[in-house]
Amino acid sequence: MEALGANFTKSQYPVFSHDRIGGAATVLAGSPSMEAYAHDAVSEKTLGLIWSHTEPRDIREWTEIADGIAVTGPLVVTTPNGYPVVTGCAHPHISRIVERGS
Repeated sequence: MEALGANFTKSQYPVFSHDRIGGAATVLAGSPSMEAYAHDAVSEKTLGLIWSHTEPRDIREWTEIADGIAVTGPLVVTTPNGYPVVTGCAHPHISRIVERGS
């Protein structure tokens, strides 16, 4: 994050979809009042890290985290033209991710 010049320490709604969590401790420590969301596939280790800063909210289905923004694992944003899906590595295959968000 430093190399990119990004500052995520003021994040309000971090979403953890799986266990690639480099930099997560910095993000979690920077915003004590955040609402962190964790997909049901994250490990106990990742949940423990989140718990050390805030209570994680479990994601098992479509969950609205802010007005017009929902998560199903990947992030889904409501727009006038539909629902673009924001995903990372898409291990389960993009068709399954889209199906879960439908």
